[in-house]
Amino acid sequence: MRIPLAEYVGNEIQRFRESFFTTVEDMATEVGVSPAMWSQWERGRGRGPSLAQLDKIADLWEVSVGELFPEARVYVHRKEPTA
Repeated sequence: MRIPLAEYVGNEIQRFRESFFTTVEDMATEVGVSPAMWSQWERGRGRGPSLAQLDKIADLWEVSVGELFPEARVYVHRKEPTA
């Protein structure tokens, strides 16, 4: 089943945060965003964390970014060369 990327990212960072018994406020402070922004991420709203912020989150939890999102599949769409 496919879900929107923002929702998937939000679900996963919330799952990790809760598994580490960390508050929204603590994570937001560590990553350098407001608690309101972190909460939006967890709800799948807005743009979501940047790659740099995802790296910081993964470092804090001592996992790779890939481990944060075990079900993610990346699809690369290539343009066919035109003659």
